[in-house]
Amino acid sequence: MILSKLTFRSEEFDDEEAIEKLNDEAFGPARYTKAAHYLRRQGAGEHTSGHDANLSIVAELNSKVIGSVRMTPLKLGVKKVLLLGPIVVDGNFRKLAIGSQLMKLAIENAKQTEFTGIILVGDAAYYQRFGFKKIPKGHVTLPLPHNPERLLAHDLGGHPIDGLVGTVRHLGLVFE
Repeated sequence: MILSKLTFRSEEFDDEEAIEKLNDEAFGPARYTKAAHYLRRQGAGEHTSGHDANLSIVAELNSKVIGSVRMTPLKLGVKKVLLLGPIVVDGNFRKLAIGSQLMKLAIENAKQTEFTGIILVGDAAYYQRFGFKKIPKGHVTLPLPHNPERLLAHDLGGHPIDGLVGTVRHLGLVFE
């Protein structure tokens, strides 16, 4: 079985090209117009896409990256949260639960951090099995238009979802 041959590890700098190719194939150029992409780019520098590579995970098969999930540090009101996404799996390897494994590992890693929750923009029917719930309408403001029905959050240990209130910004832009 392919899953037994996979390696899951933290993202490394050299993975960037492979991950971008997977995202281009899966999401196309429309991904650059999304609020989540804008949030990630707020923290981008010369050598980073704005996400935290230590919390982002890749799936490898025979030393080739075939899946990725990225985590971006954000400030939501007064709380520190992570933005999950994009999550992508090579089209040749879909329906093998690789995306589910990436999700589980990303959530487990996030539980070991100072962050109080994870947010994402996605399909509630898919993400609820990982503990994500809809954020109450009007509680959270993103920098670009989005469908509020698709704004979801996962509690990382006793921080109620309805307690997430405020404007979302990349953590690298917040001066305390």
